Amino acid sequence: MKYTGNIVLTLTFLFVLAACVPVISKMYNGPEVSGVVLRLSNLTPIDGAIISYDGVNPSATATQSSITNAQGHFILTPTKELNVEIRMPAYTPQSVPIYTQHSTYGHSTDIAVSKWKGREYETYDIGTIILDEEPKVYAPPLTEDGVDLKVLEKAIEPQGLFSLCNLDDAGGAINKLHIVRKLAHKIVHAKQDPAQEKLAAAYIQEMKKSTRYTWAYFANDCSQIISSIELEHIKRRVFAELDSL
Repeated sequence: MKYTGNIVLTLTFLFVLAACVPVISKMYNGPEVSGVVLRLSNLTPIDGAIISYDGVNPSATATQSSITNAQGHFILTPTKELNVEIRMPAYTPQSVPIYTQHSTYGHSTDIAVSKWKGREYETYDIGTIILDEEPKVYAPPLTEDGVDLKVLEKAIEPQGLFSLCNLDDAGGAINKLHIVRKLAHKIVHAKQDPAQEKLAAAYIQEMKKSTRYTWAYFANDCSQIISSIELEHIKRRVFAELDSL
């Protein structure tokens, strides 16, 4: 029995060792992401919005970007490069931020998911992205403990709480929370216009979900740079407001 056990252990070790040898593989910077971009005011498509993996106002060295068509639709194609890695037998999903911007709208940060960490070509439908024509016109919180958006925006400024974190992610997360608030208020004020009320209601749950994903990603990423009880408290207040819908 002992001899058999040693054989099993040896075979297991050799299997793991074989699975972990260095290989040259193609690595993608994210999945192929598709979706639709709408304007908040009337929930119609935005033509000419730019979507990229490289943040707001990507540099000339940006890896890839896409532009929405007249229907607001886009397909963001990843780039690939050869990479030497120790390939393990299993992988965990990876969150990949994408950034949407337009010269006359506030920007958005949304989270795509790569199941194979860029080791395989994947597709991901991110759904609807909504941009606000008036990002500086503030809507009140939906709960008594809702976070003040002006306070959050000050946190992005130099020496602010988020100043050392990814500012595109922070700004995008703040904008998404603001859009959820405005959609909720749009439903309330559209009681005399059933068509507008129904249209806003159709998107608010989707936006609630994507806003939660963006805030979870931003808070987790930011917490790797700063250790802050306040950051966790803000995230919980945002989640509580979203859960109230």
